Amino acid sequence: MYTNLLVIERFAQALRSGLINKFGYVPAASKLAIEFNLRNIDTNPISREAARKWINGQSMPEAGRLKILIKWLNLNPTYIYSTNDLVDERHFNQTANPIDATRLAIHTLRKAEHLAQAAINFASSLTVILDHFGCILMVNNAWRAAAMLPSLA
Repeated sequence: MYTNLLVIERFAQALRSGLINKFGYVPAASKLAIEFNLRNIDTNPISREAARKWINGQSMPEAGRLKILIKWLNLNPTYIYSTNDLVDERHFNQTANPIDATRLAIHTLRKAEHLAQAAINFASSLTVILDHFGCILMVNNAWRAAAMLPSLA
């Protein structure tokens, strides 16, 4: 059950992030339903209520519809289905074994990195985080999408 809830929560975060990158804001459920149905030729149209549940993280579309959303909004399926946060931290005992303490530290850092990535994906398009030397540390999905476009030169 925990796995399903986490996947639905991550889907909703990715969906809202993709909508912000596409429209500049999270549109109303009716607009999402209309825009989705314009691109959806293989399955039945979705209702405004289904779109509302997707946005609010109350449900998740089946595979065919999810595929359309991933392609249309450039969603990251790896983030949606990632199991990094599914590790139960109670399995790590810091005092018993230094290897377990290292695993806990790595797990904690990965959770922080995933949270940071989700946060910058909600930011406006072409967001980048630099270190004090000007080296790129992290970019959002809009930045990655722009990098994939063929150059006009």
